[in-house]
Amino acid sequence: LTLTLTLSVTVGSGRALIAAALLHDFDEIVGIELLPDVAAIAEEAKKNFELATKSCPYLSAKNIKIIKGDMFDDKVAWKDASVVFVNCGSFDYFTMRKISKKADLLKDGAYVITTSLALDSPKLDHLTSRQFDTDNNGYVSYHLYRVGEHEKKKKSVYDDGKKTKMRKAAAELRRGNKNVPRITRHRSLEVEALEKAR
Repeated sequence: LTLTLTLSVTVGSGRALIAAALLHDFDEIVGIELLPDVAAIAEEAKKNFELATKSCPYLSAKNIKIIKGDMFDDKVAWKDASVVFVNCGSFDYFTMRKISKKADLLKDGAYVITTSLALDSPKLDHLTSRQFDTDNNGYVSYHLYRVGEHEKKKKSVYDDGKKTKMRKAAAELRRGNKNVPRITRHRSLEVEALEKAR
């Protein structure tokens, strides 16, 4: 299995790379970082992890690779990855559409995980979404997808029924109704922005 970790902040700190190495014996763990200074932080974290696991035969940083570049660059291939993790809390909706198109190039059976924002592609089978509270009284949501040729004809994860519900939630938010659940609030804005982008 190959795990590709794409993103700025998570790869920058190196935490996601190391967590992946601890959780599963991936053949390769690839982190992609656009900013050179942030990529240097990940390189340092990788070195520290290598030193810490030197005497452990079961753990190694040798399969961790950090690419300094743009995750949308054609030279940065996702297509061989078995798992793609994108920490996209600070991304805009147009960036998410580009990520959806990039994810469409993955091989069948590959998994895509995003944080906070969902993807919208008929080729991605939306398996589940989970929401977790954070220490600062906020929350973060995770979305899990599987890629598959058989899903090409599948409707968007935001089918007509869900879109109608989200449009109503967005209207309630505009009227100042603060009782809309946080996850519904988040997704209603997401649907609205995706429709505007089309």
